[in-house]
Amino acid sequence: MHLGRVYLATGEPDKALETHQQSLDIAIDIKDRLGEGQILSYMGDVHDFRGETGIALEHYRQAVEIATVIGDRFGEADALKKIANIQRRQGQYTEALATYENTRTIAIEIQDRKGVGDSLTGVGHIYVDQYQYVEAERNYVLALDILAELGDRAGEGDMRLTIGQLYESQGQPLAALDFYQQALDIHTAIENRSGEAVSLNQIGDTYLDRSQYPEALAYYDQSLAISREVGARAGEGTTLNNIGIDYENQGNYSEALRYYDQSLAISREVGDRAGEGTTLSNIGVVYDNQGNYSEALSYYEESLAILREVGELAGEGYTLNNIRSV
Repeated sequence: MHLGRVYLATGEPDKALETHQQSLDIAIDIKDRLGEGQILSYMGDVHDFRGETGIALEHYRQAVEIATVIGDRFGEADALKKIANIQRRQGQYTEALATYENTRTIAIEIQDRKGVGDSLTGVGHIYVDQYQYVEAERNYVLALDILAELGDRAGEGDMRLTIGQLYESQGQPLAALDFYQQALDIHTAIENRSGEAVSLNQIGDTYLDRSQYPEALAYYDQSLAISREVGARAGEGTTLNNIGIDYENQGNYSEALRYYDQSLAISREVGDRAGEGTTLSNIGVVYDNQGNYSEALSYYEESLAILREVGELAGEGYTLNNIRSV
């Protein structure tokens, strides 16, 4: 069971699914209903990562049904949370809020403080999507307080990244950078290398948005080195894509394409469909800027199909806008 999760974390979703299926067969044979539900939920994670949203939802719903039957309230809340995450990404905000509220109710009932924090975070994400930043921050701060109370330093670092992104969404890059630096300090202190890579990448994004390209590249290079060191292939692909954006914004299209191609190859290798769609759109932008409109349109259309498939509404809107400009 745990081996499958390791395979997913290291960018090997096919091996993850194969391992989970073997574990699932055993759980069914020995009538281990608790294990069966947990494995179905983990399999849903793999399908969700691969952009196979419908299959992921089916696995999560089966996990909820099993957990409900056997009285596994923790497993029920965990699978419901994952369903809510997908509902939010698909823009089903009313349904997502109701599902998050359900998970919060269960978490309070079973005294799962981390579960309460996860529900608050999910609700905060919904408010960000709806530009209700005050409500979003209120939920994020409550979640941060719970993480600090639990001594969850890694979670605290991740939440500071989330709050930094909130400030960035409101056009407050200096406040965002402060939170990103706090997150980096925490992840460095606890030697969470993956968290360091994400924090460095986020700082790079902020400098990129401010057109401070050398500074952005310096942070991206550090993030890329750590992702490669720890074998975080999906993170490596994301950072390569961001480096491509940096070069593209400087008008260095050949370098941009070189990094986009590397990012695209990794996204396809690890089954990161959302990442694949994003990078395809970025490649289209390069050809668009070079006046190669037929090539640009080809990449935009391929990107759009993938982003629609995985339910990435923001990416879909961005790509549609690019197509209209051709």
